[in-house]
Amino acid sequence: MKLFLILSIIGVYFLNPIPTNLTATWYNMHGAKTASGERMHKDSLTAAYNYAPFGTRIKVTNLSNGKSCTVKITDRMGVKEEGKIDLSYAAFGSIAKHSEGKIRVEIEFIK
Repeated sequence: MKLFLILSIIGVYFLNPIPTNLTATWYNMHGAKTASGERMHKDSLTAAYNYAPFGTRIKVTNLSNGKSCTVKITDRMGVKEEGKIDLSYAAFGSIAKHSEGKIRVEIEFIK
């Protein structure tokens, strides 16, 4: 199962163009174990994203106000969640008001 997941991610990562203009939402599963095995903490700058390996750092910029933050990928989203990224409570709050619910963002992979 793990091998299949790894190969699927690699296939998606290399065969399809990685979307960089996305819709961002926030989620709060404080204390729950993420897909990477780490515990979710609402005050951490983390995200769920399907098109990058765990541990990848991504700069997320809110397109409406120019605010940005850097997040670490620690979780995955549903299979059909193309064009989306889920930010932790703290990450979303650093670039937008939580009441907005979802925002348009641009992402940049940090090397």
